[in-house]
Amino acid sequence: MSLTQKEDFKGLYYIPNATDVAPNSSKLGNTTLIMQYVDKYEKDALIRLLGYDLYVLLEPELLKKPFNPDGATTADDIWLKLVNGDGKYRGIREALIGYCFYQFYEDDMSQYTGVGEKTIRSKDMVEASPAPRATKVWRQFYDLTIGNAYDHTIVINQKYGYGIIHGDTMTPYTSLYSYMRENADSYPEWEGTYFDNKTQYGF
Repeated sequence: MSLTQKEDFKGLYYIPNATDVAPNSSKLGNTTLIMQYVDKYEKDALIRLLGYDLYVLLEPELLKKPFNPDGATTADDIWLKLVNGDGKYRGIREALIGYCFYQFYEDDMSQYTGVGEKTIRSKDMVEASPAPRATKVWRQFYDLTIGNAYDHTIVINQKYGYGIIHGDTMTPYTSLYSYMRENADSYPEWEGTYFDNKTQYGF
């Protein structure tokens, strides 16, 4: 069961015609298309962010309440905190939305609104570069998962203890990777992947 739903694509992650009630959504096909990206990339993101062993433990919990309203039982507290947040840690859910959005947006830039990415100049529509928005989404994903500071390092691999990345000393929030390190007893299987941050120039 996917944590990311079509209704999540709003605000920074807005995709035109991504809900069934949008005009011409059935014709433009973004509802179906974005959920195909979710089906493909949400699992990819979870495995990269958590490691395969921890993902395997999380997967059956997503069939339980509150993730699945029809579930027969309720997911354990450690999974609720991992997904929805815990104190300064904001949860993994928004990071998944951002990751899926970025993959969709990167592949669909030239046809993004159904007629292309546009900006307004007086009464005329003109082409606009999609790079700044794509960069903003990715940097938000990076901030939610890895953090954005320069002088605090954390272990990527909980099981084997190798690899270091930047952490959270320049943000009021706790990133996913810092949260996993701080709660290693609850998530001993964690094995995160390092992601490079991005600029609008691709590096």
